[in-house]
Amino acid sequence: MGEAENRADELLRGLGYESWRPGQREAVVAALEGRDSLIVMPTGGGKSLCYQLPGLASEGLTIVVSPLIALMRDQWGKLTAQGQRVAMITSGMEGWEVSEALEMVRGDARIVYCAPERFASDVFLEALSHRTVDLVAVDEAHCVSEWGHDFRPDYLRLPQVVERLGRPTVMACTATATRPVAAEIASRFGMEDPLQVRSGFDRPNLSFDVVALEGKGCTARRQALLEAGLGDPANLPAIVYCGTRRQTEEVAEELREAGVAAVAYHAGLEPEHRTAIQERFMATDSGVICATNAFGMGVDKPDVRSVWHVTIPTSVEAYYQEAGRAGRDGLPSRAVMLALKADLGRLVRFNEQRAGDPDLAVARERGWRAYHAIKAFIYGTECRRRALLDHFSDRTAGAPLERCCDVCDLLEWLPDPDAIAVRKSGRAKAAAAPAPDLSAADAPLFEALKAWRLGAAADKPAYTVAANKTLAAIAATRPRDEGALIAISGVGPAFIEKYAAEVLALVAEHAAPVTEAA
Repeated sequence: MGEAENRADELLRGLGYESWRPGQREAVVAALEGRDSLIVMPTGGGKSLCYQLPGLASEGLTIVVSPLIALMRDQWGKLTAQGQRVAMITSGMEGWEVSEALEMVRGDARIVYCAPERFASDVFLEALSHRTVDLVAVDEAHCVSEWGHDFRPDYLRLPQVVERLGRPTVMACTATATRPVAAEIASRFGMEDPLQVRSGFDRPNLSFDVVALEGKGCTARRQALLEAGLGDPANLPAIVYCGTRRQTEEVAEELREAGVAAVAYHAGLEPEHRTAIQERFMATDSGVICATNAFGMGVDKPDVRSVWHVTIPTSVEAYYQEAGRAGRDGLPSRAVMLALKADLGRLVRFNEQRAGDPDLAVARERGWRAYHAIKAFIYGTECRRRALLDHFSDRTAGAPLERCCDVCDLLEWLPDPDAIAVRKSGRAKAAAAPAPDLSAADAPLFEALKAWRLGAAADKPAYTVAANKTLAAIAATRPRDEGALIAISGVGPAFIEKYAAEVLALVAEHAAPVTEAA
């Protein structure tokens, strides 16, 4: 056994760990030996230890780059509590806190956590100039790839930053990179013969269930299934992922009406409110949080028993990353997607908005690939676990601890989605009320909808598309997504499937001033 291997084992024991997870030891040894590495591990697989151990072992400085403030705060807090010299600089910190962190960077900090945007700060770069940087760990490294599911332009500058720092060792970490994306990451950073750690993507303790819903009343049946599932204490705590801020509020409200203690979380809330919600959820053993994808990244709550998607995610990668927040303690947990066919139209519309802009050509092509992949996953007839492993080029056999998925095992723990009883909610009754009288501000949208209806009807009577009362309600309430649109009296699943994209586009074109985004 070499010196680096012995040192790695000593470091592991020094932090109180008894054993390595697959791939961790190789990654730590590579960093200690100054070798670049590309670490692809699923959510909860232990990526952070791969750069923390070599960072704490060196007299030099390790820079951990992450877009996730929650992750940085969580790791910084744990290491600081152990007496480690670790700094963090994020947006939202007080000026005196930033000054203290910069002094640590100039002095004896072993690790500094920061976002990629921080390298645009001359003050930060000046602080770094006082130190020898021997490792740059790039978390969420798929963001550097234009073919990744979460490309971020700020990440493109990181390879130049690394060169400016004297080209220290680079460790690129991600949970969701397919092989082509991984190859692009290595190329971007100019890695020569990097160690590539690709631990298995299977999460044996998770079951994967997909319920595809369409037809009359599918939105109400989706909510009823959610309420039935969360009514079982065995599925709590839980995260429910929604597509919009408004949907988080509506789903949480309906869950509360059904007796489920749920709260909404999204980026439109005041920071103090968001923090309080997150802290309460972290401390609970029975809470439900209805969130946009702003929640969860970097949040390490090991006992989440179920993760639900009530909106189709933008990609298989995003789905797997979010579903992977269930069962990080290794105990049996569920990942459930309640997929409305009409919801696919939202993804199509979102991608079509990129048409005609040459700068978005790659993003548009990437979006279409992601759309077809998530659609194939939802409506596929093979094992869900196998489909996920194949997507990430993991050829090993899945080994579920208990249930595998709805394809391999009967979905007996949820009611029949076609026959489930639907609870009448107060919100639904309010939404079905007659439309208010049109204001002067709403009239142009109403006229635009009538003109659109003529074209949509073609050679049929206009009322076969929608009645004037329905168009007036749309003009007055200005729905921003299919969920809000279908709540309007006169709008059904067939209307959503045929016309939702065009109607919502018209609404967006005639957007009225609002005080808060939905």
